[in-house]
Amino acid sequence: VLDHINKASYKNAWLSEQFSRGVGYDSMVRSMLSAEGLWTDTPPVNFVTATMDEANEGRGDPIRLAGRTSRALLAQRIDCVQCHDDFLGTLNFGSPEHAVSGTQEHFHSLAAFYAGTALADPVFSGITDDGRPYRIEYLGDSEESLVVPGVPFFPELLPEAGKPRTRLANWITHADNLAFSRATVNRVWGLMFSRPL
Repeated sequence: VLDHINKASYKNAWLSEQFSRGVGYDSMVRSMLSAEGLWTDTPPVNFVTATMDEANEGRGDPIRLAGRTSRALLAQRIDCVQCHDDFLGTLNFGSPEHAVSGTQEHFHSLAAFYAGTALADPVFSGITDDGRPYRIEYLGDSEESLVVPGVPFFPELLPEAGKPRTRLANWITHADNLAFSRATVNRVWGLMFSRPL
């Protein structure tokens, strides 16, 4: 519990400092998603370390991180397609004219960006990406599939090269990714007026 409180204090102090220095929210989000190092000297890594527990054996939880990323940064709850495709038509990853229903692949491709996130050496180096592949057994399959990191929409905005979490961070904060812009405006509106749009 004390460790969790200390991490929250470091994270809050870092966020406060970033805002007071006039750092853009997109820059802060890129740091939170792609940071490597120890939580004591690199507070943005707490976005990842918040999902670590003894059951994960020093690894970030790709499932929880994908859910947090989609909810907090894209204002979309895609957790429902973690276990099965969207049969109710509540998710559309296409356009109004060309609807693309949500599938398990959408969720797990997003989770795959976090598969290699781990504590390389908790004492000296902290969080890093070790390149571990992401595998999942989809509903109806009899064996696991290798899942390549991918995004649920606007794939043309995803950089082709770089570390997985850095690519994801650049995709999320891309100027043309309207989901991030809308999520940010809604969050600020909610903070200012005690109720989101």
